[in-house]
Amino acid sequence: MMLLVQAFVGVIEEFGQDDVDCAPELKLLISERLPATLLDVFVQLIEGQSPDGSWEAKHETSAYAMIALSSLLVVPWAASIRATGKKCLDSGRSYVLREMHRWEHGDFLWIEKVAYALSPLSQAYCLAAAKISIADLDILQTSIAEPDKRLLRFFSMIEPFSRGPSWKLDACVTQSLYSVHALRQVKLAVFPEMEKTSNHEYLQFIPFTWIGCNHFYNCGASPELLWEMMLISMLNFQVDAYMETVVGIDLLENLGEVRHVIDRLCRKSTQVRLKRSREDEEDHTNRRSEKRRGEPILADDPASESTAQSNGPQSFAATRDAENTPPSSEASTTSLREVEIVLCTFTTHILQHPFVLRSPQYLQSWLCRSLHQFLNAHITHIEDCTLLSSNGFPATTFYNWVHTTSADHTSCPFSFVFYLCLMHGRRAPQGRPCDDLFPGAQFKYLLEDACRHLATMCRQHNDYGSVARDRKEKNLNSIDFPEFQEQSKQLRDRSAKSPNQDAESKAKECLLEIAEYERVGLNLAMEGIRKKVDAGLMSELKLFCEVTDLYGRIYLARDIGVQRKAKKSAV
Repeated sequence: MMLLVQAFVGVIEEFGQDDVDCAPELKLLISERLPATLLDVFVQLIEGQSPDGSWEAKHETSAYAMIALSSLLVVPWAASIRATGKKCLDSGRSYVLREMHRWEHGDFLWIEKVAYALSPLSQAYCLAAAKISIADLDILQTSIAEPDKRLLRFFSMIEPFSRGPSWKLDACVTQSLYSVHALRQVKLAVFPEMEKTSNHEYLQFIPFTWIGCNHFYNCGASPELLWEMMLISMLNFQVDAYMETVVGIDLLENLGEVRHVIDRLCRKSTQVRLKRSREDEEDHTNRRSEKRRGEPILADDPASESTAQSNGPQSFAATRDAENTPPSSEASTTSLREVEIVLCTFTTHILQHPFVLRSPQYLQSWLCRSLHQFLNAHITHIEDCTLLSSNGFPATTFYNWVHTTSADHTSCPFSFVFYLCLMHGRRAPQGRPCDDLFPGAQFKYLLEDACRHLATMCRQHNDYGSVARDRKEKNLNSIDFPEFQEQSKQLRDRSAKSPNQDAESKAKECLLEIAEYERVGLNLAMEGIRKKVDAGLMSELKLFCEVTDLYGRIYLARDIGVQRKAKKSAV
């Protein structure tokens, strides 16, 4: 890590000046990707230091960490970040000097056939670390992104960030800013620009939710996994807006046909997946033989594609460009055909993702079903909202609605399964699917139960924060159900001291209490899962739950959903 940091900082120093002329790709690397990576390393170094000033209680390891940290401190980060780094350097120097009698005894850090120590290296690097002078560090004359003050103020009031150190929040917000720029590059890769929507600030929030939770909960997720989930989070906001403002308005009279489109797209993907699975089984022996002879794997084998192809804006946009126009029924209008193309691109990105194709078959099937339910839930939601606007109401209870249609509508269930596929796909050997990380019926039951509690709680928090918008746009909200209206009436009747008590506030308060009941079920399911997995897997599962829960807390404080633009009044 030390040598990598020094190399990255050297590249920024050499090419980071605004007046330096270099290729656009190199400029992007220097201005966004390298600083984001260095900040990630910075947080890991600070978090990895022990209270006694050491790293891993080893003098040689501590020396390498200190030299890496000193290289990071020449980058002009925010004042709180630099101050924390300097404090850690002082603590590290004290530890290394205390261990001077051990410098000539290297740690067993080097590996060939066996682990071995190199005393000359230990002495040289410990001496170099002890001689680091913070005052002599030359700050690079290059521009580094400043943390967004609005996001800092907002998240400093939300747990767990309100309880954490300010430098860490500054680092996470700064690091997320670089991912915001990357998301903007692929914003129109699947869904077109939607003129009937406003309030697109969700792009500012998405990267921080993943980066912040990853660092504050010490989940240790890879940048690759975080980026993939940022993309899915962006798509989830976009598909919600698309279904409401395009399908829900332009195709309101053709919702049945849109359901047929959804059915066809998911069925088509299932057929492709099953065909590919059979071909993989038939060709597996041949491909193993080809690799033994030194021949390359076939280029059209999805499992042989570089995982990097699924991580960048270029490949993400290419999904849409490469997709053929799907068939549409004779009764379809131009709008319906356009919707089918967009949804085809969306479902293809999800279901044909390289990591999904490397996951076990049961997960691929589960993902397909969940995605189908997610898209159909949007159609049902449009129908329910139309019914509500004409003084009708869905023929169901709040409990049933919030655990089925409404929970599926949040995108949490299908996103959770997609996340499980990513966990498997990243671990899969080249050219082969990964072994099941969650074997057994009880394990899978606990996962689905946890997901359903999480999705239900997410919906309830979302509805709490979006009551005003839902009233304006005539969307069905949890507190519209008779159960809440009856309770509000009873509360008004019983409240002799304050007969004008706000019924809506009481309904929202009741909704939060129900959400906490769902949290109890979530915690119980997660505790059962914890007993069955190792710490690494549990940390990754915890990350998804914490990010989803964070969105709930965001909505409790502020509605960040995409809104419909108000219709202009006729003059």
